[in-house]
Amino acid sequence: MQQFPNPIYVEGNSGVPESTYALVSLILGIVGFFMCGLLAIPGIILANSAIEITKKYPTHPDASTAKAAQVINIVVIVINLLVVLGVVIIIGAIGIFGVTQ
Repeated sequence: MQQFPNPIYVEGNSGVPESTYALVSLILGIVGFFMCGLLAIPGIILANSAIEITKKYPTHPDASTAKAAQVINIVVIVINLLVVLGVVIIIGAIGIFGVTQ
């Protein structure tokens, strides 16, 4: 006779992990790259909340997506801050040295 392992009972929502906004956060990060990083800010907030949810469930299917979204959103914010800093430096250099014709 074949023996089956004991079933695992999970309190709450019948063992189904909570849904996250990891994919939405990933999309916001990618689109935010083309929109001066404006969408990356809510994207990183959603990614952080998705990571908190996936920490509760070690085998959550969105764990890697949430981490990737967090990394992409941080990279997008850093790139856009560097671009803004570069523009400010260029405008400052033009203001100091002037434009010769």
